Amino acid sequence: ELPDEAVGFVARQLGVDAAELASFDWSGRTAERHRAELRELLGFRECTVTDQEAAVDWAVAEVTTAEQRPDQVRAELLGWLRRCGVEPPTPGRLDRMVASARDRGERILFERVAARLPVGVRERLNALVIGVSDEPENEDVTTGSGTAASGQVLAWVKSDPGRLSLNTMLDEISKLETIRAIELPAGLVDDIAVRIVSAWRGR
Repeated sequence: ELPDEAVGFVARQLGVDAAELASFDWSGRTAERHRAELRELLGFRECTVTDQEAAVDWAVAEVTTAEQRPDQVRAELLGWLRRCGVEPPTPGRLDRMVASARDRGERILFERVAARLPVGVRERLNALVIGVSDEPENEDVTTGSGTAASGQVLAWVKSDPGRLSLNTMLDEISKLETIRAIELPAGLVDDIAVRIVSAWRGR
């Protein structure tokens, strides 16, 4: 992970061959001592469980409710750790921190949006997604070429239109009417970053 230019620069200062770095034992006691000396020299400390939890809490509050791209969340977390003088954790642990921050941030956004939905809209969304509704008369949805059971409505709305024909056009019109019938409030997600909305739609 060390850039060749940096290795060569340090090797020239020390008067050694840069290739000697390949024989360095990164898991031995000497490496541990070197890392401890570097941390002390640069004012860093090892990352504790408390540091990890604080970093994730910060990312949820400041990053993942406005940014969901994993690479960007990772960069922000690393920046926070650097500013706090904390040595980054192992790549695997950092990945878990990123995933946790993204999941919690996304949950907050979903809850924020759900809280804005009137009861009737929630019922219609439930009927669309899982086929559960408090309105028995809406158990079936008529399509351009037949009737879709409520439990299959979402799959029908997401289905590929197929070859162009009168029936497929009627189906697509019915899908649009089904979506419009949910009556989502105007401006529901206006304060949510466009890139997050795009990411949700792409899933």
